[in-house]
Amino acid sequence: MKRVLLSFSMVLVLLTGLVGTASAAKPISSSGEFTAAIDESSFSFTPVGANCQLVVSGKVTFSGTLQGTGDAVTTALVFAPCSEVGTTPPGTFRDVFSSDIEFKGTLEGTPVTAGIRYHGTVAPGGDINAVMNFSGGLRGSVKVDGEVAVGGVYNGKIVLK
Repeated sequence: MKRVLLSFSMVLVLLTGLVGTASAAKPISSSGEFTAAIDESSFSFTPVGANCQLVVSGKVTFSGTLQGTGDAVTTALVFAPCSEVGTTPPGTFRDVFSSDIEFKGTLEGTPVTAGIRYHGTVAPGGDINAVMNFSGGLRGSVKVDGEVAVGGVYNGKIVLK
């Protein structure tokens, strides 16, 4: 009988620990704005067939549920020749992009460091349709509506790890 009680007690302790862990990972409804600043000296252009691969560095600043900054490196496949991409403002042509951001700041006031993969498409004229996926200290994703080289708004669920 003592063995049964001891086994039951151990199972109960394990289950209590698992339930506690699951409740700590509650998704947080997140929304806010961000701005993008490009380091104009960092542009590089590589021809890819009739198109152009653009790589640029910059900084992203978040406000809202996320607050903080992140250093970013963006790679875009721009659907135009590099000779035109290099002489026109960002967002002139359609592209597909991916940015890797090293975020340092807070989520609802809790300090966090996380990786953000920001990826999507840019329409001619600069409108962005994208998502941000989180890793490291955060997980989840948010939808982004924005403007190339300016910033935008985000909305979705983020979980603090």
